[in-house]
Amino acid sequence: MNYVFTFIGEFGYELLNWQGTIRKWTNLYKKDNDKVIVCSRKGLQSLYEFADHYIDISNLKSYNDTIGDCYTCYVFTNEGGSDAPRPEWAITRTGKHLDDVKRDVMLVVNDKIKNTQDETEWIWSSDFIEMGGLTFGLEFPGGRSGIYNEPQNKLNVDNNEYKLISTFNDCRNDIEDELNFDLSKPYILCQTGWRKHIGISKTEIDYEVFIPKLTEKYNVIFLNFETGRTHDSYSKFENKYMKYKCKTFDEQATLISNADHCVFFTEGDFRSHLYLPPFLGKDVHTIASKDIWNLHSAPYEFWNENIFKFGGQIIPYVYEDVIKDLNQIKV
Repeated sequence: MNYVFTFIGEFGYELLNWQGTIRKWTNLYKKDNDKVIVCSRKGLQSLYEFADHYIDISNLKSYNDTIGDCYTCYVFTNEGGSDAPRPEWAITRTGKHLDDVKRDVMLVVNDKIKNTQDETEWIWSSDFIEMGGLTFGLEFPGGRSGIYNEPQNKLNVDNNEYKLISTFNDCRNDIEDELNFDLSKPYILCQTGWRKHIGISKTEIDYEVFIPKLTEKYNVIFLNFETGRTHDSYSKFENKYMKYKCKTFDEQATLISNADHCVFFTEGDFRSHLYLPPFLGKDVHTIASKDIWNLHSAPYEFWNENIFKFGGQIIPYVYEDVIKDLNQIKV
């Protein structure tokens, strides 16, 4: 039997309650002749070390034209799309756009996995399913498929088997050549997170305030990152300091793994880039506005206790407080 697991939603849901669930199911129920095939965006092979095949779907237009939303995706149905005033937005999470993504993924998988007559089970993150007592994908509204720590969106840690993400540093030389910098030297890595049109908090961070403090003892690398998918979160710095534009997850992971410290910012909401350093065994000194820390989407203590057991934790700093006393940043 071929089991094809396809994720089409938001990266945070993939990290906290998808990849770990597939790993647990594979270790418990996969038979000798079974094949586990994982489909997701470019470069995430490191999350799925147990898979027999990993297939990149990030070059599919049908996928890139959708907007990730929890385990599923949506498109705009109003004429102005996301450029219209927010109260006039009209979206759909069902219909042709989802059918198109599924059709294209199935074509890619069938093309990649040839010469097999095995029966295939298709597991989509947009469709809720139970297998072997484990739950996969979207269950709406809320409940067993959540990633936070509240009744309507509760993460079931027992639904997952988490593992330290391993990096291979295959891209290290290329990064060093482009930066003209040896990653064995001490450095701080900075990344931010912003999602166009979608933000609960309106506080804007002045990054320039932090640069003098961060550069006192360390070199600082500012990471720019964008997936290419419509309205995904991105990181962009305009300053004159050392910057690197990541093209793959492996580059991002290599920079995180080799950093002496990670100082990450987030605006609008508690973004999923903040989960990565702890999954790689690194602390992430996280600077966010007070209103973000008060959101249900920022249960960092719950995640630190129940998921991030690999040597790295989320270390909180309130933006409004830390700009008054930069010595609070313990790096």
